[in-house]
Amino acid sequence: MDRLTPDDYRNGIFLAPMVRSGARAANRLFALKHGASLVWGPEIVDKAILHAERVVDRASIYQCSPVEKPYLIYQIGTSDPELAVQAARVVMNDPFSTHSGMGAALLSTPDLLCSILRALREAMPPEISSRARFETLVLVGKIIETGISCLTVHYVEFVKASGKDIAVVENGDCKGPGCDSVMIARAAESNPSCFSPTPSLT
Repeated sequence: MDRLTPDDYRNGIFLAPMVRSGARAANRLFALKHGASLVWGPEIVDKAILHAERVVDRASIYQCSPVEKPYLIYQIGTSDPELAVQAARVVMNDPFSTHSGMGAALLSTPDLLCSILRALREAMPPEISSRARFETLVLVGKIIETGISCLTVHYVEFVKASGKDIAVVENGDCKGPGCDSVMIARAAESNPSCFSPTPSLT
């Protein structure tokens, strides 16, 4: 994969970001081995990235394997467009995608959230795709206009009706069709082989 497009986020089953086990490459590699299309690492705060030292073959806040590089989404937690871009530039040659946002805190400042996404889209080369995950319809409408490639959301129909070429990934107790792909978190944490048509028993 040289460059991700919205199509790369379609027709997939993804390993969702997990706080407890997502920082370890072994769990993500096991999920890929058993059929996950893409895997998400845990969110790493922008300042932690900017002050970290890149070390090969040592324990760290985040482990990454070259084998998973084409399938790994690196999440950057941020509340500042400039810091988001700086952090993304530090990691852009490792994983291929960044996810920005500091969780629910940015729901109260939608203009800031959208400025972060726009800054990332404008500063990063086209092969670095951006993804967002938020839930309110007004905010989703604004996010759709920032140039993202993928949106993880519960409001599938709303995003589809926008007419934008944005892949919609459903995360959180999917109850029916309509999304482009789905994410699995809790089941994968207890059994990463759940992506396989014939998962191992735990």
